[in-house]
Amino acid sequence: MRLNSLIFITTLLVFSSANACFLSKDLIGNTDPTMNCEYYVKEFAERVSECIHWRGEDAYDSKRGNQIRKAVEKLRCDKVESDGKKLLQTNHGQTENQEVIKSVLQFWVNN
Repeated sequence: MRLNSLIFITTLLVFSSANACFLSKDLIGNTDPTMNCEYYVKEFAERVSECIHWRGEDAYDSKRGNQIRKAVEKLRCDKVESDGKKLLQTNHGQTENQEVIKSVLQFWVNN
C-alpha cells in the first residue's frame, strides 16, 4: 500500500507548479516565507502518504500500538481533511496545485 501511495503522490507532484504563497503556521506546522506553494503541496502530499501508511499498520502489541499512535499524532492525521481544505483556499487560483491537493484528498478518502 505504501509503495502505491508514494507512486501516486510522486506522479501528482510532477505536474504541480511553483507559485509563491503564504500559509498560516497552524496549517503545515512550520512555515518558511521563502518557500513556494509547490513546497507546501509536496509536504502535504508526503504527510498524507505517511498517514495512509500508519493507518494500515497492525498494532500487534502495546509497544507497536504506542508507536503507531505517536506517529499518527505527530503527523496530525486527524487533521488531513481540514488542512487539505485550508491548503485549497491558500492556493486559490492556482489550478495545478489545487488539482494535486484535490487528488491527494480523494486518495486519502479512498484508502
